[in-house]
Amino acid sequence: MVYIIVPVFYRLEETRVFLNSIKSEYEFKIVIVDDSCFHQIEKLVSNYSNVDYILGSGRLYWGGAINMGLCYIKSKYELTSADYVVFANNDIIVPSDIIKLLVDNISGGGICPVSLDESGIVIRSGGKLISRVGLIIQNKLVGKKFSDLKDLKNSHLEIDILTCRFMMFKYSTLQGNDFIRTEYFQHYGGDVDLGLRLAKFGQKCHLFTQGYIIVNSESTGLNVGRIKSVRDFGKSIFSMRSSNGIIMLASLTFVNFGLLLGIVNLVYYFVKLPFQNLYYAIRR
Repeated sequence: MVYIIVPVFYRLEETRVFLNSIKSEYEFKIVIVDDSCFHQIEKLVSNYSNVDYILGSGRLYWGGAINMGLCYIKSKYELTSADYVVFANNDIIVPSDIIKLLVDNISGGGICPVSLDESGIVIRSGGKLISRVGLIIQNKLVGKKFSDLKDLKNSHLEIDILTCRFMMFKYSTLQGNDFIRTEYFQHYGGDVDLGLRLAKFGQKCHLFTQGYIIVNSESTGLNVGRIKSVRDFGKSIFSMRSSNGIIMLASLTFVNFGLLLGIVNLVYYFVKLPFQNLYYAIRR
């Protein structure tokens, strides 16, 4: 059985599209964790027989919603080492074969498909940490067409920086790993932190290049590539709903690699982020 945990904060239409897209011959159960207290979500979910609904507190954010979903399935269902757990976003479209494809190809602790934008171009889908200073990440596939990936010799790229848009884990992988550390990462950063911890425990995760999901690029937060003004950039720096969040970025280093490197990276981000966002703004 595959259990798919989906944090939801409003976005009714995106949730409808997501639920309608998931079809698989492999048995699965979806758990919607609704942190918006928006009754239309509950009403929508009631139309699907294989979806469980949990109402959040309104302040769970992504990390708290994932943890709540994990606690729910552990208490309600008798999970075994043969089961799988997926952390998913509700702003994606899931091809009908992707669940079975991931189950058939998972070889380590976790696996995720490539993330595509609406035009079929690869966006950030998880990467390999190549430097602790600055948390420099190698994303080999970004900007390529999905059709070009079929020629890759290796369909399983090892990653330790996770992007949990549709990340599948063996249930045994998540046992004893403290789930998402919400004391540090309420929204962004929790998936990256989890990947770094799994790597320390020898649990390898992979990016599967022969499967994909499609991301609704208009519904994400104030992230790199979407900043439209100096004001937006300023808001993103101190927002927990942005990959620009400087406290989150420094915390990733601090809790995984120590205080000294955390301070170094804090300075690095203050210098790097304005230029990085300016570059993407010019390109756009």
